[in-house]
Amino acid sequence: DNARKVKTIWGFQVDAKELDKLQRKLDGIKGLLEVIAVGAVAQKLVQLASNFAGAAEKLDLMAKSAAITVEEFQKLDFAAGHAQVETEELTGSLAKLSRQLYQARQGNKEALSAFQQAGFSAEQITSLKTSKDAFLALADKIKNTKDPIARLGVGMELLGRNSQRMVGFLSQGSGAIKDT
Repeated sequence: DNARKVKTIWGFQVDAKELDKLQRKLDGIKGLLEVIAVGAVAQKLVQLASNFAGAAEKLDLMAKSAAITVEEFQKLDFAAGHAQVETEELTGSLAKLSRQLYQARQGNKEALSAFQQAGFSAEQITSLKTSKDAFLALADKIKNTKDPIARLGVGMELLGRNSQRMVGFLSQGSGAIKDT
């Protein structure tokens, strides 16, 4: 077909058999390239699905370690991200806060003292049902603490030693965190 076009348009004398052979080879290469491209796309789709599954598992694990639902964790993580707080930092802080809350409920004097230094009464500690509740209540306590050294000390005591950015984030108060 291509040989006939060349012959007709340009008036060349060509061996149509050789051009047809070349065309078949080119068509074969084109077919192979299409198969390779489809295979590459399929491989990327499998990799993407695997990455999403891995991310979902990681998110579920982080939420469980913080003792909250995945949806609650995602909301807090989104808000924390706006304050330059990394997901892992949020996860660690929530896990530490959950442990502290559990220990305070069990009567651990150090944990009770840490919550009391933040301004929580024994009744308030008992009323906190989830780590998210404790987190948001702590945000209000930190927001209302005027002394920046006390604010940082309370945050580090309840959230962990490396919680400086978390304290900055919580200083906004629960309303700002919920609105993000």
